Amino acid sequence: MMKRYAALWAGLSLLGACTVLEREPSEDELEAAIATKFRDVRALAALLPGLEPFAGLIDVQAARKQGCQATDDVRRSGYRCTVTLDVKTPLTMLHPTLDLRFIKTASGWAVADLS
Repeated sequence: MMKRYAALWAGLSLLGACTVLEREPSEDELEAAIATKFRDVRALAALLPGLEPFAGLIDVQAARKQGCQATDDVRRSGYRCTVTLDVKTPLTMLHPTLDLRFIKTASGWAVADLS
């Protein structure tokens, strides 16, 4: 009887681990999540008095995935990914490399935080 419970527990644990471990996001999924985040930031800037003229001046043209690693902290799940952006500004094109955390949502991958 104990063996049966142990086997059941092991099976449920393995099933739970499989549902928690998502595959890492692809480059296209990262780019879409970053575009959505910046679109939301631009929309917010357009609503704030004094920032309206600057809302459309910065545009993310592309994102290149350098690599991703699953996060260790259960409370902050997802993947920590290093991404190089092509950001168009009025005067130049910038290419910052950022470490961003991405989480899986019902609508796909999303940028969880920018720090």
